[in-house]
Amino acid sequence: MFGISGAVISAVDLIRGLGVYVGLDVIEVEGATGLIDTNYEGKADACLAALADHDFVFVHVEATDEAGHARDVKQKILGIEYLDSRLIARVMAGLEERSIAARVALLPDHLTPVERGNHVHGPVPVAIAGPGLAPDSVSVYDEDSVITGALGLLHGDEFIRTLLSR
Repeated sequence: MFGISGAVISAVDLIRGLGVYVGLDVIEVEGATGLIDTNYEGKADACLAALADHDFVFVHVEATDEAGHARDVKQKILGIEYLDSRLIARVMAGLEERSIAARVALLPDHLTPVERGNHVHGPVPVAIAGPGLAPDSVSVYDEDSVITGALGLLHGDEFIRTLLSR
């Protein structure tokens, strides 16, 4: 649809299958699980390596979703902290070290609040940073705060078009 090459990194068969369906290459990462013990650093390194010959890399982490299903707030927080410090920070540092001008997006595929223990309907928080995007005034990444930002509430294909500048 957009004429770009892409890859998917995930331990979840459904996500990997969807990636295959839309033409993404599946990248295997040793130690990748769908749980809190996943290889965050390996996923980050595989993402950076894939950017050498792919225009787009989708990295999926299941740990926070599983913690939501288990209604385990400590594991949910730990999963978010690991995602931030062990994967996102590593990717951002790697992009800077390699002088790769890339847009990076952060978003869940759905909401799984620990209070409910299941998936719930509702808008998900989205953050996109990179070349051609000016920072906005949002300083908190959550479902309510991001709606007031420059991206507002995205519908349909607005997210992917914004991410890809299309």
